[in-house]
Amino acid sequence: MTQEEIDSTYNSEIKTENIGPLFHVLAMLLKTISGIERITVPGEFRSAKNPQAEAIQTQHKVSDGWLYPMKSSLLFIQKPIVYIKHKEIKYVEFVRISSSANMGSGKSFDINIVKHDGETKGFKNLDKSELKVLMLYFKKANIKMRQIDPDSNRGVDLDDMNEQDVDEEIRQS
Repeated sequence: MTQEEIDSTYNSEIKTENIGPLFHVLAMLLKTISGIERITVPGEFRSAKNPQAEAIQTQHKVSDGWLYPMKSSLLFIQKPIVYIKHKEIKYVEFVRISSSANMGSGKSFDINIVKHDGETKGFKNLDKSELKVLMLYFKKANIKMRQIDPDSNRGVDLDDMNEQDVDEEIRQS
């Protein structure tokens, strides 16, 4: 659209060029175009790898994208967009965080979000530096966490972990 078309259609509220983080620009465009007054943007969460970032780079299925841990939900932006409310989550499984002999000592891990309806959403190749911030995020949100034991391939609950226990688990992995 030309600036004149934008001005006449949206009362000059949109510019032909917008600069800023993708989620801010997208929220501004959605708010203006749809007329919705309340758009949720990421809150307090910060990436460990990049403290200015409010999201973590990951993969869902075969698509690279960004996982935004928000106050009461998770949002994956890329195709397909995935939106999961905290109240829909039964538990989160952390996979490939151990460095046992049969798993190697990789620099990434995976998470599976298991919903109450039985559906599972998997996110792969999260940087290991993001493990602590994600564990603390889920703990603060009162979301149950499990780690898949590589030897038995069974889930081990992580619910009783405090921040020191999280640090020790990460150090061991």
